[in-house]
Amino acid sequence: MKTDDSPFEIPLIALSDEAFAERKKTLVRPFDLSGGKLARIEIYQTETSLWLFEDIHHLIFDGASFSVLAGDVRRALDGTEPEAEKTSAFDLAQEEAAWLSGPDAKTATDYWRELLNDCEPDCEPERDRWEDTPGQAWLMKDFALDEERFSALRRRAGCSTSAFFTAAFAVLTSVFTGQEDVLFNTIVSGREESNANTVGMLVRTIPFRVKVQESGSVDAFLAQANAGLQDSRLHSRYPYLKLAETYGLRPQLEFG
Repeated sequence: MKTDDSPFEIPLIALSDEAFAERKKTLVRPFDLSGGKLARIEIYQTETSLWLFEDIHHLIFDGASFSVLAGDVRRALDGTEPEAEKTSAFDLAQEEAAWLSGPDAKTATDYWRELLNDCEPDCEPERDRWEDTPGQAWLMKDFALDEERFSALRRRAGCSTSAFFTAAFAVLTSVFTGQEDVLFNTIVSGREESNANTVGMLVRTIPFRVKVQESGSVDAFLAQANAGLQDSRLHSRYPYLKLAETYGLRPQLEFG
């Protein structure tokens, strides 16, 4: 495992307001993945403002990490000592390596084998090609959601909000692929109490599979989708890349 013990410097750069306005155009730039640092943090002092610039690669930083870092900066500005991590990303990597050789990994292997062994991994709609050069556009439609009826439906079916929209995406996928048995990727945050203030990429990709017409009713379908999503989340520590290699999954097909 490669480690980097060199100090991480945060420069304080004095610029005029005009010069900083030009600098902002080039602040975000590619990272050197062959060995460079994967984060840039700089402080800019102008005549009128103090700017904190953060550019951190998604390999080492997720959305929850941004909230952790922002909270630490806020506490530091208020004169309060930021809270130390209970568990570091390095600790979590070591825990995962040990987990892979334990009994829970075997249980997860069996679960994913049962779910994915006979799956059709290519569940992507055919792309529309109306012109010589394929393009992309957005279809926008305003709609009103009756929150009470929506909540009542989810309670009756025993379905979480995330499972509901995952199920809705499954129906959409079925319509555009013509397949009843649909498979796509979703995500789980990977956060729990022990790593709530850990800075790192903890988000995990997990496959989601459901047969759209099998349940018979909307309530039964939502309950089925909710149970399937919960089961997959329980086994989310199993590395997705191993699943992709074993079952021919396509990592770019994600929903979340």
